[in-house]
Amino acid sequence: MDTFLRHACSTGRPGDRLPSVRDLQQRFSVSPVTVQRVVRQLVMEGRAITRPGDGTFITRPAISDAGDVDHSWQIAVLGRSPQVAAGLEHLAHERSSGTIALDNAFPDPTLQAHELLAKATVRCARRPDAWDRCPPQGIPLLREMFAAELGHPFTAADVLITPGAQAALDSIFRVLARPGDPVVLEDPCYPGAVVASTLCGLVPTPVPTDEHGILPDALADVLDRSGARLVVLQPRHSNPTGSVLSVERRAAVLAVAIEFGCFVVEDDWVRDLDLDGPTGPPLIADDQQGHVISIRSLSKAGAPGLRIAAVTARGPALARLVSARLAADFFVAPLQQITAAEVLAAPGWQRHLLTLRGALVERRDTLVSALAEHAPTLTSTPPRGGVALWVQLPPGIDEATLADECAARGVRVAVGATYRLTESSTGHLRLAFGKDDPGTLVTAAQRIGAALRTVSGTAR
Repeated sequence: MDTFLRHACSTGRPGDRLPSVRDLQQRFSVSPVTVQRVVRQLVMEGRAITRPGDGTFITRPAISDAGDVDHSWQIAVLGRSPQVAAGLEHLAHERSSGTIALDNAFPDPTLQAHELLAKATVRCARRPDAWDRCPPQGIPLLREMFAAELGHPFTAADVLITPGAQAALDSIFRVLARPGDPVVLEDPCYPGAVVASTLCGLVPTPVPTDEHGILPDALADVLDRSGARLVVLQPRHSNPTGSVLSVERRAAVLAVAIEFGCFVVEDDWVRDLDLDGPTGPPLIADDQQGHVISIRSLSKAGAPGLRIAAVTARGPALARLVSARLAADFFVAPLQQITAAEVLAAPGWQRHLLTLRGALVERRDTLVSALAEHAPTLTSTPPRGGVALWVQLPPGIDEATLADECAARGVRVAVGATYRLTESSTGHLRLAFGKDDPGTLVTAAQRIGAALRTVSGTAR
């Protein structure tokens, strides 16, 4: 029946009536529910339209071969491609059967807050204000909750709700800098910051880091030489290295920001995922003069589809960010905001976080142990939080070659070059441990070990 109706839509004329539900039932010996499901799909695809009491009609013939359409004219109009999205390509990958995706940092569905979100969404969807307009800065209750996390002197007036942390970064790059300006990024760093800043016309400028975070003296030197006034850091469990900015360096970074009069964007991407005990308050908590702009997201701790982030800022910078979000999309969907507020206030949220952290600790430790057994020449320091392991390769091993060999064995990994802004004599892989259960992580380690032996030309 589906093939019959699609053929009728493709060969018929717009406005022609399709057979009735009763006719289709009799012709194909199917139930009314089956007919309605197929017709609904055709309507969703734009091939047909249903008029109650009148019937179902063809809207337009479908294009049978998209290859016949010539889109080459767009090349001259668009010009040279910026080619900047390589670091985010894994987000577009569909997970194929049998492939272990260690390049995906989102925890798997069993660790997401599905039940809390589902129940809260059903309740909140009945509220009239869930479907009405709301302030562009976000609903007051949710902003108050995020401000309360930081404590005095922050209030709801200092918080802007955005549709995820990536949207927040995009707004910051667009309104707090001008095309051609340098933006200082940690090296290695989160590739999404490179993508967003480059598309906004900024020039990513690296500053070195070590196991304790960014080097304050090097930061001062880069700011002095480049004239940059915008710095992006991940002080807590930096992606990809997992480093945590030390207490001593926190004060030094703020002193540098004051000296050079720059903004420090604190991407606090996994604030809820300290795995070995608290790592301290956000950097913005120590800032008295409005130099730090903090981004706090819920997607890693809640669910990828919970596109809610809070930007905390003060002064004209916040006003410009609010204007930018208003121009982009007016406001974040009230239903999402109200649902997020209800989930954060629910007793089950803290229980969920405890369960999530416990599972991530188990998975992290399992992956570290399995790599030590099956790929002992790889070295790493278990991160104190977050969702991924930064692994150093032995000398002479090319990370891209190893990644290809891993992929051939059914394991996707992220190569170090994706995260680096400068050359490195040492290869690395980033291995996310939140997406798979412990048994699957052991299998992944075995396959990585086999791939490493093949690439290195040694036998166990």
